[in-house]
Amino acid sequence: MKKHLLFILFILTGLNIFAQTYNMPTNGYLEIHSDSGTIYDDGGPTGNYSTRVNSTVTIYPSTPGGLVCLQGTYDLEDLMYSVIRVYDGDTNSTWELWHGYWNYSVNILSYSGPLTIRF
Repeated sequence: MKKHLLFILFILTGLNIFAQTYNMPTNGYLEIHSDSGTIYDDGGPTGNYSTRVNSTVTIYPSTPGGLVCLQGTYDLEDLMYSVIRVYDGDTNSTWELWHGYWNYSVNILSYSGPLTIRF
């Protein structure tokens, strides 16, 4: 049984009371421009993530010069193959801020503005 992956996202430029939820694509790219929200794996808030996920999500602060803070938890089942990587910047960035293979709580702050999550 696959476990559920969950990220909660807050952008430091402001907190929106009406936060949106986003599902990472199974494969492909998603771009988010928001002040706050919750990111789930492709299974959504109650389902499991798919096998062979190759997903990228870039979160941009809605205010110029703003930073992104990624806070939350994740829970991966396949410890040999499942990994989450967080990069500072957009999809061209190679500066990895963090990666995780197990169950963990994260609190990651961008340096350049956007953050990119690869799963």
